[in-house]
Amino acid sequence: AFVRAAELSADEVRRSSRLAAAAEAAWAAGQPERARELIARALPLTTGHARAELLYLRGVIQARTGDLRGAVAVLVEAADTSQDASLTLEMLTEATEAAEWAGEYIQAAAVSARAEAIEPRGDTARFRVAALRGLAAELAGDHEAAAPLLRQAMRHAERLEER
Repeated sequence: AFVRAAELSADEVRRSSRLAAAAEAAWAAGQPERARELIARALPLTTGHARAELLYLRGVIQARTGDLRGAVAVLVEAADTSQDASLTLEMLTEATEAAEWAGEYIQAAAVSARAEAIEPRGDTARFRVAALRGLAAELAGDHEAAAPLLRQAMRHAERLEER
């Protein structure tokens, strides 16, 4: 239904929004190839936040279907496109995990270190920043710097669990 609505849409913004919704539905329905095709159709029509979200979905699909190295590149591009600090932190977390799963620890350290430049807003964001910074230090071999950051992440995580 989303695809048909997109085909009937004269406005590019609405068309891309409907294609993005179709891609999300395809992914949720276990159709990664269909989701990829819909993302490819929607991306040329999108900018800003919508583009960041589409790239994020593309990266997640790549990571979950085995293209870990490709996923890292797409997720970093998504993070570069995002203007939402919380979403950017999610993307960096996902990219770091994909790099680790691919055995690219230097890349994982570099990606996770990017969290340092983000001003966290909210408890979840504070947790992610501390965890990513701690992981970056750990992966870089700076265990002395990593320990307090990871302890800080655990304190933030405990506050999240209390809710």
